[in-house]
Amino acid sequence: MLYRTNIVALFAFAALALMAASDTHAQQSTDGLPEWLQKEMQRESRRAGKKRDVSLLDDALTFEVPSKKKVEPSERFDWGQYITVDIGSDSPMECLIYAESAGQGALLQSVSDHAIDSIVSNNAAELDSRSIISHTVDHIDGRGFLSVEWLIVVLPENGEKAASAAKAAVTSVSDHPVACMHTGLGYSETFNNAFASIVRTIKSNTEQTQPFYQETQLISVSEQTIGFATTSYTIDEDGDTMMIYEESSALPADASTLATTDAFLAEWSRPDGTMINSVVSDIENGERTQRLTLEVDDAGVWLINGDIQGKSFTSELPDIVDMPSTTLQQQLVRDIVSDPDRTSGDIVAWVPDVDPGALSTFVFTQGDDARSGTASIGPLNIQMQLAADGLVNRMDAELAGITLTSERVWFAGSVPELK
Repeated sequence: MLYRTNIVALFAFAALALMAASDTHAQQSTDGLPEWLQKEMQRESRRAGKKRDVSLLDDALTFEVPSKKKVEPSERFDWGQYITVDIGSDSPMECLIYAESAGQGALLQSVSDHAIDSIVSNNAAELDSRSIISHTVDHIDGRGFLSVEWLIVVLPENGEKAASAAKAAVTSVSDHPVACMHTGLGYSETFNNAFASIVRTIKSNTEQTQPFYQETQLISVSEQTIGFATTSYTIDEDGDTMMIYEESSALPADASTLATTDAFLAEWSRPDGTMINSVVSDIENGERTQRLTLEVDDAGVWLINGDIQGKSFTSELPDIVDMPSTTLQQQLVRDIVSDPDRTSGDIVAWVPDVDPGALSTFVFTQGDDARSGTASIGPLNIQMQLAADGLVNRMDAELAGITLTSERVWFAGSVPELK
């Protein structure tokens, strides 16, 4: 990708990240906790159990997870399936496997809330406080995941405060999110290792057409990883290219609040790189902030329809016939860096977060070597480092004194150049 579908939201996230980094209480250290509580939180399973093969959603999804007991999936529900995993702790690890896609940031929030509500309910208590102990955004072999651990203090009816913990982690494969949680003090490493096994081994058995190119990027600010993005390119039955871009971010906004964003972009284009249609959707803290479609009508006019911040939005672009796709933007960069007599070029692009109702101009200027350059679009200047395949290896964008970095950490396949 040459730009973010929700880059404005990500810059807001970057501001939050800087605030969190400067707030020593944004992520609580366990050092100041009572010794007995620290001991409880350091408990781990000596033996987590043998690796168990798990098959779900009518064998659509498989993975391995360590468990002391055989993993028996629940009945199949409309939303998906449920499993419990005996990781050798006081309470089991619980996982929800969904039949349809969902934003992983929003899902992490939802599962966290569910785990915390469970602690409150099981103790017949009221929630006294919740604090983020740790949170992680990373990938394993290109599969991105988000996780968070909370220290929970409840106030039961007898008035004696009690401490507990809630852990939540999410990943996804082929539109099937997997969300796991665990309640109780300790077993953090045991839970993380069990979830990592799922991330490492999860596989979809229903993909009829394999993508010809896939990549994963990690997104960071001030050396703090706040999110990840995945991009895939597939040829459909009509010979057109379907590009899917998904992005999820999570970080502590303060000691007791987890902020999240999710973005989705689906784009279809012809073999020559001209766009057929496009759909974008953004979610912030579990609430949809934008969903727009771009498509051409029978009269040849490009129309934008959808909603922004809950309000209906429509616009039209009457002055363009062939709408450039993301692939054509990539080709522009490739053409410039491969031509010794060319140092810059531009192309129009629809970037909703720059201007949802109009086209913007994407300008690329080559740097001092064939592997670097600057992309400008709207108010953004993006420093780009290119890989040998002409695709972006790293981007650094600055706005209002905040630098946001996206780096390709895994890829498979290749994107052929347009002829």
